Amino acid sequence: MDLLSRFVHQKDDFATFHKSFYFHFADDIRDDSFTDDDWKFFGEIHEKLDMVADDPDPESRKYGWISVHEFRKWLEDLLAGKASSS
Repeated sequence: MDLLSRFVHQKDDFATFHKSFYFHFADDIRDDSFTDDDWKFFGEIHEKLDMVADDPDPESRKYGWISVHEFRKWLEDLLAGKASSS
């Protein structure tokens, strides 16, 4: 969660966040203590990262691509929703 917060609060740039989160989640997480909700939450972030580009063109946007700025806002909203549902 600290990693997510660091990115949302612009303490880490996108490249640092992506490298730290994406590959760690995909390759290293083997924690049975994760609940189904945890897997869903972190999996949603992981999947969204596959659709982020610096400046997606209109054609890419038709397929769901978003900018880094839009991803940061999306993640901020996701974290706010998680905090309010906890």
